[in-house]
Amino acid sequence: MKVAFHADSPPMQPTGIGRYMMQLAYALSEAGSQPELWVRFRWLRALRRWSGPDYRIKPIFSVCGISDRISPLLHSLTGIDLLHCPNGNLLPVIGGVKRTAMIHDMSVFLFDDVKRSDIGEAWRVKTRNIADHADGILINSQTTLDDFLELFPEAVEKTFLTPLGMNHLFLPDKAPIRTPGAELGRILAVGTIEPRKNYDCLLKAYAILKQRRNDVPGLVIAGQKGYRANDLLKLLRELDLSSSIEITGYVSEERLKMLYRTCSCLVHTARYEGFGFTIPEAFAFGLPVVASNNSSMADFFGKAAIMVDGSNPEEIASAIEECLENGVSRDLIEERKRLFTTYTWENCAALSLSAFSRICSD
Repeated sequence: MKVAFHADSPPMQPTGIGRYMMQLAYALSEAGSQPELWVRFRWLRALRRWSGPDYRIKPIFSVCGISDRISPLLHSLTGIDLLHCPNGNLLPVIGGVKRTAMIHDMSVFLFDDVKRSDIGEAWRVKTRNIADHADGILINSQTTLDDFLELFPEAVEKTFLTPLGMNHLFLPDKAPIRTPGAELGRILAVGTIEPRKNYDCLLKAYAILKQRRNDVPGLVIAGQKGYRANDLLKLLRELDLSSSIEITGYVSEERLKMLYRTCSCLVHTARYEGFGFTIPEAFAFGLPVVASNNSSMADFFGKAAIMVDGSNPEEIASAIEECLENGVSRDLIEERKRLFTTYTWENCAALSLSAFSRICSD
């Protein structure tokens, strides 16, 4: 079975979609089923430099959207059996080729304010199109699956639960574990600045910490500015926190690893996550983690992090303080080891291949 991936966002960036596409492609290659990667021509050089020679990469030229239809059609003549869209987009019909897509999260259906209205509606249209026309739908967590089927119950027969991997960095017992009394680095938050990430509650929690104690380390928010980022900058000034908080903008893979190595804890109090890669990445670097007790974060990480009501700044502040004072307990470490050995990219690849085989045989 010959599988091709189509990406219309940069797959080499350390984002959830980029992680998913490249880690799954690598795991499939290791399993003996090397996929083709179809990417925008402008990403081709960077992707080849980043991924090395082991991937079959084909360019898609984009001219007013027309070639988005033509290039895949020409590539399909080489004999692919299935086209997989890692970021929830579907290409036009290609004769004889099955089409699948990954659904990462359903936040645009659950919250009105997480995206600009036109972008949110575009994502809703794409998701409905997948529900109606995909031959198969891969979904990354039980929470996302439940939310998807609540809206599209008719798609139940073609949905497949394929949890993502957590083992793309290293196991937590190979990382220095933050322990009580360790020198404090900064507090870290990772992700695009947008309403879904709930940074306003994090800033309010940080302001509470500053009032409680005078030894609170700085806060660094590593993520590019997204929808309504200026609202957060305004709140930053209103709370008089500008001198204590760094907003980095987009960070590279190496810069992100450096932040994981040097910070004291991760705070991830998003309103919703389909999976939440930054949490197990912080586990891999031995960091204590504060996370929202909702969506897939509760499903996957409820026993491996300090879980809080993400809408409650007082609760977030107390949890951060606990992280700074106590580090990571032995119970948390053992649960993290269990997660890392259960949710692997090898398992994701096996489940994905099983789904692809069933779809192609129907």
